[in-house]
Amino acid sequence: MKAYNSAASAANALDALIETGSHLLVRRINIQDKTGTYYNPDNYLLGRILSNVKKNAGQQCIIHVQCWRDRQLVLHPDLDRAYTNLTDSQLKNLGIATLGEKFSIAINRVCNTGKEELPVSKTGDLRSMSINHLIWDLALRTARGRVPEGTDLSMSFHLRAWPNFPRLPHTPHGMRIASMWAGNLFTLDHIARSLNIDLPDVYSFYSAAVATGLIGSSTHREDSLIVPNTMKNKPPTRGLLASILRRVGKIGNNT
Repeated sequence: MKAYNSAASAANALDALIETGSHLLVRRINIQDKTGTYYNPDNYLLGRILSNVKKNAGQQCIIHVQCWRDRQLVLHPDLDRAYTNLTDSQLKNLGIATLGEKFSIAINRVCNTGKEELPVSKTGDLRSMSINHLIWDLALRTARGRVPEGTDLSMSFHLRAWPNFPRLPHTPHGMRIASMWAGNLFTLDHIARSLNIDLPDVYSFYSAAVATGLIGSSTHREDSLIVPNTMKNKPPTRGLLASILRRVGKIGNNT
């Protein structure tokens, strides 16, 4: 208990330090959203990216996502890299926009390209990020305080590994939620009540963690739910993409 209180205090301090104006916008959207408790990821760019990353993993494919006339998003799943000329504001809009007649994207792929980095001639004008960062960011924007369809809110879940927060977009109360949830089975409602935070913030964290493969349920419990302190200090970088793909498959089966 002493160790948990210490971790929780540190998490609270870190959360307070990294609250900025742009990050607070994410939280305001979460709290004010009135569209319901659930969303279908397949109705958004998030779902299209998850399904294409899953479909093309291990095939040495480059996935091109054309957004609007001159905006592009290039995914290299085998290297866990994404390249884009989309601004943060545009990515935010893509996260919340539903796909349909008024908004659509074109996705093309080129396979058997090898596992080398893309040449500078093709990425010089694009900024680079990990696919994990992109998916976490889109999940927060898309969820807006909701959970994916098929989520059983009466079920207990656990955080399978500590998120690599320094390399992820800021998540409201993320450190506090992770310090309580890592290796422990709780319902989402229990976490919100215990930490005295808004339920939509927990739902958004859960949505991002599901999309990146970090959530386990009581029905798929690991042999050991104890996460050593050394693991908590080292973000899970190896095997993360494979974990994402496994979780995407389970979400698809549940929905």
